[in-house]
Amino acid sequence: MGKLLKDFLYILEYVHGSITENKVGYKSRLSGAPEKFTYVRRFIMKIAVINGPNLNLLGRREPEIYGSGTLEELQKMLIEASEGKNVEFKFFQSNSEGEIVDFIHQCIGSVDGIIINPGAYSHYSIAILDALRAFDGKIVEVHISNVFKREEIRHSLITARAADAVIAGMGFEGYVFAFFYLLSLSE
Repeated sequence: MGKLLKDFLYILEYVHGSITENKVGYKSRLSGAPEKFTYVRRFIMKIAVINGPNLNLLGRREPEIYGSGTLEELQKMLIEASEGKNVEFKFFQSNSEGEIVDFIHQCIGSVDGIIINPGAYSHYSIAILDALRAFDGKIVEVHISNVFKREEIRHSLITARAADAVIAGMGFEGYVFAFFYLLSLSE
């Protein structure tokens, strides 16, 4: 786990009250607080993780932009981050716009949140935007690369208009940030 992600998790601990700041500014755990921050949940949170076109080629396609990790490694990273948190993931990848729309429709009423990387569809798919708007839970749109530092055509994120949050340029850790954001909303 990267330093940035560890810092983010530390901030979550601080916000949720298991870490306090003493008078001299040092951080210390509350007495009786668990050594490792965990969420106590009475239900299983279901999160769909949707990856769009060409993301099945992660690790092989433009590794200088998207890194050398594979889609399977990304999924494993999310599963490891969710250990002990009563979370169930539904992973889905498709190169077809219609299949992505159909999967989002299946998510309505069956999952609590969506993490989506629509890939190139994020720049022009009104169909995916409309499907996301029909979803009744929270949505985080994720992009592995910083799309705003790339070609002008990639700067417009049509599908992000349906998202509650957008994360770009953080690599695979962006998905983990999205997961913890959704998890924090369920508390």
